[in-house]
Amino acid sequence: MIVEHLDESDLFVEKVISRIEMEFKIHQTIIVFTRTRAATEKLAWHCRKTRPALPIGIHHGSLTPETRRETEARLRAGELKVVFSSTSLELGMDIGAVGLVVLVHPGGEVVRLLQRVGRSGRGPGIARKGLILTKNPAELLEATVTATAGREDSIEPLKPVGVCADVLCQHLLAEAVLGRTELESLLVTARRCAPFEKLEADTLHQCLAYLRGELGHYNGLTPRLRLLPNGRHALASPRLRYQIRQWLGAISSPTLRRVSLGQDKEARVLGEIDPAFADLLRAGDRFLIEGRSVQV
Repeated sequence: MIVEHLDESDLFVEKVISRIEMEFKIHQTIIVFTRTRAATEKLAWHCRKTRPALPIGIHHGSLTPETRRETEARLRAGELKVVFSSTSLELGMDIGAVGLVVLVHPGGEVVRLLQRVGRSGRGPGIARKGLILTKNPAELLEATVTATAGREDSIEPLKPVGVCADVLCQHLLAEAVLGRTELESLLVTARRCAPFEKLEADTLHQCLAYLRGELGHYNGLTPRLRLLPNGRHALASPRLRYQIRQWLGAISSPTLRRVSLGQDKEARVLGEIDPAFADLLRAGDRFLIEGRSVQV
């Protein structure tokens, strides 16, 4: 891994592209990781504007699945010289042979740095190569520390987070949905999992009391469970079965706005943008998506 410092200025994007061009004679394909989707779009747009003949791709979560799959296929086929990505190319897909991974700004944790650099050199006897480009002294210091730790295999230790009562409550509700009524007996099962290894019976009883709406003097929670005469538990209402199946463990996210080229059904969909940003747009406004400047 190599760390290089580029002077902070309005020409930083151009300096990044110029530095990447220096590697073309050595590496057939290069992946460039950034910290944000906005930075990914800016680099791709500048590259297309100033070097229109250069075959590049862009990959992040706001683009349509079809666009991402097309980029992945062209990357595997060796048709792209550079692919700009935020975090979406880190894991879980075959991207073929990549000669070099470039990080624009440090990647943060050592494990993330190694994961990204590990996308290069995917072949027998091929070394994995990474280049970190920094913008200011603080980034240079961070990159130097993480790169050194990466070379020495000094990775941040993973530690169990301990007993999370909210997660335990979700598990208790899931068991109730499946028809289990002896929820106190889950204490032994839960202790077999590392985070709940030291789970105490009092904590389990407090979670059950919370789900019954009886925890302490607080009665604001609509009961999810009810205590049966035999001391066992059941769902407080049959309709909760369907609500819990729909909501349990889900992380809500805003409905994104689609961006398409035209208004008919055959119009090509480029991707999606945040509603808060979309509501600010007016006719004539321009923004970047898929590394291209589009106008409303």
